Amino acid sequence: MPQDGNATTEILTPDIDLLALHASDPDFYPYLLQSTSRDGQLGRYDILFANPEASLVLDGADGLRGPYSDSASGFLDALDQWHASVDPNSGPEPYSGGWFVFLGYELAGEVEETLNLELDSRLPTAFATRCRTALIKEHVSNETRLMSEEGVAGSVLDKIRSDVQSLPNSPRSGVAINSIREEEPAYFLDAVASAKARIDYGDIYQANLSRSWHASLDAGTSPADVYHALCRANPAPFAGLVRF
Repeated sequence: MPQDGNATTEILTPDIDLLALHASDPDFYPYLLQSTSRDGQLGRYDILFANPEASLVLDGADGLRGPYSDSASGFLDALDQWHASVDPNSGPEPYSGGWFVFLGYELAGEVEETLNLELDSRLPTAFATRCRTALIKEHVSNETRLMSEEGVAGSVLDKIRSDVQSLPNSPRSGVAINSIREEEPAYFLDAVASAKARIDYGDIYQANLSRSWHASLDAGTSPADVYHALCRANPAPFAGLVRF
């Protein structure tokens, strides 16, 4: 197995379906970043993070918790302290160890203190999960590599090899929508008018607006099924599925 710095890589069987591997054990393979459209360098890699360890989390329900949360002034400060405590890895892969990091819009309040942004009580504002192991699929060569930092237990790597070998080769089920409801159009139009007024006043220079849709799906439909359907309908060089 080639080794670069503290990162070790091993070539696995080609044509591994990383989404199917995620769906087989989403707790062990919780984060998937994919290029679902091929666009040169932008659409070159998929990364499936494996064996998540400790997490630093900020949300509206419990505040900041996790490594270095007691000594930090906020999420970004705690992440800086955590990062400084770990020896960096190096390697030719697009990911050679570290963390999977999610940063929500509301985290801007830590950077610009004049903002008064309400944190969601159901979803994280930000989180960072230590991930020392990942599978990396390179679309040009169609090779999948198993990457691990130094010190990852052999049992973890053995599980991944076993999961890959036993992965079922069956078509993914479709998504059956029982009912669907869209947000009232007037709500979105009012938001557009408000955004234009705020831009005119000089309060903001850009607004990202969206509409919510609510759907009822057949029992047994998994997040991986929904994600697969979205990727087929709207392929993109940067897609992702996160189970938190």
